[in-house]
Amino acid sequence: MNFIKRLVIIFSAVILMLSFLSVSVFGKVVIDSMDTGEDWYGGRVVNGSIMEGDGAYYCSSDELLLAQRVFTTPMDLSALESGHVLHVWIFIENADLLSGNGQFEITSSGQCDVEETSWMLTKNLFKTGWNDLTFSLNQAGEMSADLTRINFIRFYQFVEGTNSWMIDEISIGERGDFVISEENANEDSDDNNSGGSGAGSNNSSVELGPINKYMYYVIIAISALFIGAVYIIILPLKKTQA
Repeated sequence: MNFIKRLVIIFSAVILMLSFLSVSVFGKVVIDSMDTGEDWYGGRVVNGSIMEGDGAYYCSSDELLLAQRVFTTPMDLSALESGHVLHVWIFIENADLLSGNGQFEITSSGQCDVEETSWMLTKNLFKTGWNDLTFSLNQAGEMSADLTRINFIRFYQFVEGTNSWMIDEISIGERGDFVISEENANEDSDDNNSGGSGAGSNNSSVELGPINKYMYYVIIAISALFIGAVYIIILPLKKTQA
């Protein structure tokens, strides 16, 4: 096998590895970064103290915290049926002032309460500050949306006094795609357990999980590539020089 053929094999292996890496390790898909707040109703975009990107969607009220959007192009979120989860960051100014009677809704009707899949936003789901939330289909209270054509999202939460929230980066992916920070993982879990039937999960209430399972595959791929390079290029060159 000549040197050029060896290089072709090596480069092909690199391309395959990078393709695998891009699909598996960085597998989450951002539904809305909330950086611009385009087409959202209920508040405004702020640029300070955010979790992802350049902005987050802010709302303040003494009655109802709200954020909703109609999407002109429907989205296919049917991956939820195969175990994927929805993820969102939500900042709460004062969790003690939440009534707990809120919801996170996705619909295929372009409006609320029709063809809806939803999760309860219970009071004990939140802590004051940023909350790292995931929502799986088996946690949903209602499941009547056509997940292949979602075109409406709404968050709302009633409050018992002046309060505010920020919503940042809504995305979908496997649980392993959403890294739980050590700081969040070590929060007091008594206040951050998931809120019962139909509620999501606050990732800050669980232990810091293992490395994303795909990273093991990446490590194996890199190791195989290195071993292949040794046997295909380095060892033959050394024999030639000898």
